[in-house]
Amino acid sequence: MYVRLPFHGQMPETRNHQFNNTAYILGEYTSPAQRFGAELGLRLDHQYYKGNVLSISSIPVLNPRLNLDFNLLKNRGAVDSLDLTVGTGLFSSMNNALISFDPDNAMIGDYVLRPNRSWTSILGVKTDFAGSWSFNIEGYFKYVYDRIYQLIFMERGLDTKPVLRSDGNGIVWGFDFMLQKLEGRYWDGWLSYTFTHARYHEPIRSSQDFSSLVDSDDWYYPYFHRFHNLNMVLNFKPFKNFNIYMRLGLASGQPKAVVGEITAYPVLVLKEDGTPVMVPSLTNPGIMEPLFIRKYKRETKYSDDSRTTWSIPLDLKLSYSFFSPRNKVQTEMYLAAENLASIFYVAQSNTRFNTYTGTEDKGSDSANYEMPVPMVSVGIKWSF
Repeated sequence: MYVRLPFHGQMPETRNHQFNNTAYILGEYTSPAQRFGAELGLRLDHQYYKGNVLSISSIPVLNPRLNLDFNLLKNRGAVDSLDLTVGTGLFSSMNNALISFDPDNAMIGDYVLRPNRSWTSILGVKTDFAGSWSFNIEGYFKYVYDRIYQLIFMERGLDTKPVLRSDGNGIVWGFDFMLQKLEGRYWDGWLSYTFTHARYHEPIRSSQDFSSLVDSDDWYYPYFHRFHNLNMVLNFKPFKNFNIYMRLGLASGQPKAVVGEITAYPVLVLKEDGTPVMVPSLTNPGIMEPLFIRKYKRETKYSDDSRTTWSIPLDLKLSYSFFSPRNKVQTEMYLAAENLASIFYVAQSNTRFNTYTGTEDKGSDSANYEMPVPMVSVGIKWSF
């Protein structure tokens, strides 16, 4: 029987360490007039994991990649430069599931597990304008394969054993743009927007004996997915050496489970040795019977349309800096506050409830983009 993670239960403590080994070769070419540039590379990636139980090496993989740059315009009126970039290649990474993986019996061995792989292609256009302005837009498509995911294998409904699979896949595509005002005397900054569409899939179907958030035969949005991310960063410099930094963001919600009604169910109370606690029968005091208590649960299921509310990160930083030519030291003193918008707004998810009383909390789990409370810091930084 298989149950998809997240699995709420006691997992063994692990101390796995990851070692990344990489070798690459890169060739570059630029035309004499810098109208055309090319990069052709080949990278070898390998991971080794060592822990208190786990000790495995991944299959080494070769990742070729190609990137082409074309300069279409240069010094034409208000346009200083117009460039086109096209790229494609294979990339690999290792899933964090291996960091906490600690099987009792070796269910995977050396040179069996593959790193996460993806074929990624990009197309981008960048324009530099007179007056220190720049605009960049880029679209990408990524096909993910050999993606590692973790299941829980249940034996007799009690014993659990983690199982790794590396046959997951996914499709990710999107685009982003950035409008940037390059460094100026009184102000500079940038405005960016990112749209992301990411769908994952695992071929192993969960057992019908257990509910899971996602039917593993279907495609789904990963838990960290957000469609929209908008960020604005501004630097105001009213006086020499004094800077006011502000960052304001808007981030759409992440997937959340659809919850059902809170229902009661009996739970058998056991002693430390695993035997039931016996108490006098309520109907016949002369007979001892096992003790049951009432607990409460709420079924959850996955939905493509269920999301947390939007997040609004807001950061502010006041800094004063100066440079000493004598000892060539840059000094910066600052006062900063992160996530100030949480004073009046925190993104919300599902409500919580007491599993022993069935009482639902009035509030909600926070689903904030960052910390759910403002974070204030004061510091001084020296750069040599």
